[in-house]
Amino acid sequence: MPRLRRVSARPPGLSLADRCCLALAHRLGLPILTANRAWATIDVGVEVQLIR
Repeated sequence: MPRLRRVSARPPGLSLADRCCLALAHRLGLPILTANRAWATIDVGVEVQLIR
């Protein structure tokens, strides 16, 4: 999987599954649709679209 820009080893509020989802979206070049506001506050090079 491509390496994402590291904000920290574990950004607050993001689980391992969350980080895997972000990495997959980065690899596929797709935006992420989520209701989790924590995802919109980090900068990992993936477009995050909030649905709520």
